[in-house]
Amino acid sequence: MTPHHEDSDTVDASTPIAGRPASRRSILRATGGTAAGVLGTSLLGSASAGDPTPDHLATDGNQIVDASGSPVQLHGATLIDPLRAQRQWRGKTASEMFELATSRDWPHNLVRVPCQPQDIAATLARGDSTGTSSFIPHEDVWGPIKPGTFTADHLEEYLDRYIDPLVDAARERGVTLMLDYHREYPVFFQRLYEEKEHRGTEFWNDSWERFCLESDEYDWDWDYGMCGHRGVLWHGPDQITEIKSLPHNQKRLNDSDMLDPWFDPWCGAGDGEDLLGDEVRLFWKTVADRYGGDADRHVVFDLFNAPTGPYAGSWGTPDRASSGPHGGDWYAPEYGGNPWPYETPDVTDPDRSRPYWDLFLDRVKPWLDTIGEHAPGRLVTLGSPRWSQYTYWASEKTVTGTNGTESLSGVNAGMTNVAYTAQIHTQEYLRPLSTSVGTPAEHVPVVITEFGWDAGGGSRWLSYIGGTTAVFGDGDSDAIEQWGRPEGVPDPRTLDADEKDRLNHFGMCPEDRSECPIDDHQTEADHYPAPSEYVGFRAFFQEHPVHPIAAYFDHTWNPRFFDDMEIDDGDWELRPRSKTPGVWWQEYLVESTRPDWPEGATDPDGDALFEDLSGDGTLNFPDVNRLFQNTDSNRVQDNAEFYDFDGDGGVDMQDVLALFEMV
Repeated sequence: MTPHHEDSDTVDASTPIAGRPASRRSILRATGGTAAGVLGTSLLGSASAGDPTPDHLATDGNQIVDASGSPVQLHGATLIDPLRAQRQWRGKTASEMFELATSRDWPHNLVRVPCQPQDIAATLARGDSTGTSSFIPHEDVWGPIKPGTFTADHLEEYLDRYIDPLVDAARERGVTLMLDYHREYPVFFQRLYEEKEHRGTEFWNDSWERFCLESDEYDWDWDYGMCGHRGVLWHGPDQITEIKSLPHNQKRLNDSDMLDPWFDPWCGAGDGEDLLGDEVRLFWKTVADRYGGDADRHVVFDLFNAPTGPYAGSWGTPDRASSGPHGGDWYAPEYGGNPWPYETPDVTDPDRSRPYWDLFLDRVKPWLDTIGEHAPGRLVTLGSPRWSQYTYWASEKTVTGTNGTESLSGVNAGMTNVAYTAQIHTQEYLRPLSTSVGTPAEHVPVVITEFGWDAGGGSRWLSYIGGTTAVFGDGDSDAIEQWGRPEGVPDPRTLDADEKDRLNHFGMCPEDRSECPIDDHQTEADHYPAPSEYVGFRAFFQEHPVHPIAAYFDHTWNPRFFDDMEIDDGDWELRPRSKTPGVWWQEYLVESTRPDWPEGATDPDGDALFEDLSGDGTLNFPDVNRLFQNTDSNRVQDNAEFYDFDGDGGVDMQDVLALFEMV
């Protein structure tokens, strides 16, 4: 394997992890007649045409299995919305991103594709344009839209233009494609949300009128003190009364004559319609009907990317500090803002967090039924409140009652294959991962649909992704011991370079907790996990039966794999290993997808094919004989991609012949 140097600024993404032979097939064509005389005709079977389409995936206990019932380990990456990739300045279309993400350099067996409502609604307006304009209905380049804005015509055109090509490419590549209904914006986030700061604070201060006052262009102004195009709650009309009764909920407005801003008219509050429910059903009715047939059995469905509020605590950003002047409730307390000190309730708290899981399962019943009706038996992944951080409760209650968990009744019988998702970055309240995610993984299939970190909080200084590869990827004990916490809660806009680096250490305190920092806004040192709870993702993935999907296979969406400089020519470069998961994940993929051959087979030429089956470091005739003796074994057939020397998608006697010709 060619090493990646942490001191280099970038790594060329087009350069393989290691070299590869010029052409295995050309060698066969040039010398094919020789092998019959040496090996004998008994070794020359007919080459199978093969079917690269992946098997139908299903669930069995806490495992995901293929059509034969054999366990499957998914390793994937999340792209960006394919319409967003249409803009010329990005350097790659979605199809080109997919091609890179499924190349031999990236042995993913799943690619996840976010489908954003705001981009679906922009499809007809954008047409064939590759310009930089957003075409989003409310003209806000990055914000969400009100539910019900996109129509069936928008959706059909979006699928025609952007999703069908990826479905076809995944079928040809033998890769599972996960289609994701992608809503995730916080209930409020506008003026002080960190993502805007890359435009400069003066821009947003001067744009207050554009984003925070009533608009004649777009009907999205029911926000009472929450400035701008706000996000959408997941609740249903019949759940509002119960949510209001839960402890540790949002504070009600002091002005009883005003509508309560914590409950959406787009989810049925205030005599409104359930526009969100209608939109989700429209999306999945169309998508499941279109891709629910046998020809598209490689397509699986991610029901709802990251439901936000309601959840226990303040319904703000997915930040560590989800309330207070730097995390969400920055406006006046009379509009529902929680005063300091803020509190982040434990996601495993049975009194405060569990009720939201129960309510969410009830809410998704008709959405699951819609998929079950149009694509019965198809694998569906199910999120949870607070950006899919309540996964823990799938250890007690699930849709189907898996592994002794309590069952949600009333779900269509076609919805039998449900896995549960988690999204993990660097938030301390999700540590230890062995509890928040590892516990449910013992009961149900858990797919980590997004994970990652970005030094200094990434391009937009988001504290909930702030971290380094040494800590969050490798779990290096020396790196963890060097951590400290800045005094107070940092405002990313005011940090200098050194402080941004310290942001990577946000939330730590010594193991004995005697010197845990206490600032003006914190009352208990126990809010901060001990260093021992920061287990790296490498160890966590190896020790728990989870299916990781890294985010993001992009140069703009955070945490980002690639550099955002000089990408116009399509030659994307990986960012340094120390800062983001890209290089680390590439290494992990190669290491974790190698077959376990007796006596340690090796890959002498670094092409991700294991020619040295005997493990002596060279390719010779004993290796050919070993493959001949074991061609039909489970060890070979279950890891066919590593012994497919003739490149036809399977392993048979033609591969023995191909290996012989390489000696």
